[in-house]
Amino acid sequence: QGSNLLTLVVGCSMPLPSGGLIAAVRNKRRKAKPQDAQDEPLLVEDKAAFRERVLAIQDVLEDIESKILFNPSEKDPETTKEYMIDGLIDMAEAKISRTNSYKKLLGTTTFFIIYIVLLFMQRDYEACYAIESSVMNLIVSKLPTTGSGGYTNSGVGANGFLSNVNEFYSWLNDALIKEVFNDPVCGDGKCDTPDEYPGFGRFGCVIDCGNYLNVTSLTINLEDVVQTSATSLNWDLSSQSVVMDARKAGFKYNIYSQTMGNFLFESDRNDSKLVVDVPDGKFTLVLYQTVKTSEIVDNTALEDLGIVPSTIPDRDSLNDFSYGDKKEFITSSYLLLTGIVDYCFSTSAIYEDPKCSSLSLPDILFRIFAGYGLNGSITSKTSTNSFDTVAEVLYCTSVPNRTGGVDSSENVGFFKQAEITCPSQVSSRAKQQQMTLLE
Repeated sequence: QGSNLLTLVVGCSMPLPSGGLIAAVRNKRRKAKPQDAQDEPLLVEDKAAFRERVLAIQDVLEDIESKILFNPSEKDPETTKEYMIDGLIDMAEAKISRTNSYKKLLGTTTFFIIYIVLLFMQRDYEACYAIESSVMNLIVSKLPTTGSGGYTNSGVGANGFLSNVNEFYSWLNDALIKEVFNDPVCGDGKCDTPDEYPGFGRFGCVIDCGNYLNVTSLTINLEDVVQTSATSLNWDLSSQSVVMDARKAGFKYNIYSQTMGNFLFESDRNDSKLVVDVPDGKFTLVLYQTVKTSEIVDNTALEDLGIVPSTIPDRDSLNDFSYGDKKEFITSSYLLLTGIVDYCFSTSAIYEDPKCSSLSLPDILFRIFAGYGLNGSITSKTSTNSFDTVAEVLYCTSVPNRTGGVDSSENVGFFKQAEITCPSQVSSRAKQQQMTLLE
């Protein structure tokens, strides 16, 4: 009944007289139950305050209807339409997002189903069972037998009793690990893949798996300046031990195979001629100088070559096996020249070798400066038994004409253009060499 009274007040355009309203309420209360006595203070409230509170409640109801329930608004129909459109857009976007999520879920589920099916299809159940059963039988056979002294007994006197963890690991290693997880042995008559495979050179196992067929035969012919001295120095010194010992740089080589991901030779080689089978693919020839000659020769000793010590470059290589370092180039050439001088003037060769009696140090020096490192070629054998040059390797040189020596005007002009300023005091031997060079 209180709600009916409230509706009546809201619907009236003119308020009832307060005296008549109070009388009507009191008359009603006489007939009502005692618990309605608490409503009397609300009815005697000030009319203006009561009206304002009722209007505020009405505004709240209209706001809820227009903004939340999308019901028409009597005050602003345009705003109501915007709210309705925004709500429909949100519902459409939510539906699209939910659809995409279902599609992704379906795709992921399908992928995992196919993946698991493929795993089961590739699984060899018989092989897996054979492996598992063999391992289990091996473990059981290594256990002590039941009965007196068996593994069911306990105590120090029991057969197979393990007193600590270390004894358990020792038993496990001897009884299981060494028996099951053993490394394949090349030559046992079984090709244990993937550790063993058809081989060539130092790779694979030829005895058990046969030869690797996709190979090419390479002929490597790389020599230093002494080994080719007959042509590079116009003087065959390859058989003279004094000169051979002067080759302190120790030039070597190796070939890296991209197919194998490793070097073809287990250790670097210095063979002047070598025939080797290599797998088809790309290769990289790597050259090394295995001894640092810059630590053997002092800079002051290089004055004998007519070089001002202050102009000698420092060794700037990051490793000990760098090939072609400028400082190493000069010092290794100096040691070789010193070996040739010792051969001529420290042995009987001065009387026996006509080359020593007519020795021209400037000419030898020019030729040595054109012969650092290794020289030669790498050839491959074709199906018609002919040879194709795979790579050509040349000496490092500091003169323009590699074979001209002092007779080449290019070489002499190259040294003249250097415009070396010599110190005021040099050895007579160095001064004589320098004058000969610049004639």
